[in-house]
Amino acid sequence: MARTRAAAAAAEATTSAVGGTYPAWARSAKEVLEHFEVTPARGLSQQQVLAARARHGFNELEKEQSKPLWKLVLEQFDDPLVKVRTLAAAAAAEECSCPRPPARGRLAPPRAPIGAAAWR
Repeated sequence: MARTRAAAAAAEATTSAVGGTYPAWARSAKEVLEHFEVTPARGLSQQQVLAARARHGFNELEKEQSKPLWKLVLEQFDDPLVKVRTLAAAAAAEECSCPRPPARGRLAPPRAPIGAAAWR
């Protein structure tokens, strides 16, 4: 318990030196309610809310800038394994031994459909 109070006192001293704000996170709920002179049923008055908002701003997190789509796509290729696989695919495509179509003017012989001999 003494260590917790010492940590809270140190945090309060640090917070006071930095900006003079009340370290509500380091206090019990009862202490916070007493500090702000409110009850759970009553809460802050409209004037207290406006004063706190003018002093500290809205209770919102700053919006992080989003990355453009092209940057997100490029980041997907930053993995070394993806780079190796891409090189392997390019090498395989280069050495492909796929059958080539006949040259122009030379037609491949016609093939009879399956079962054509049975109809004759």
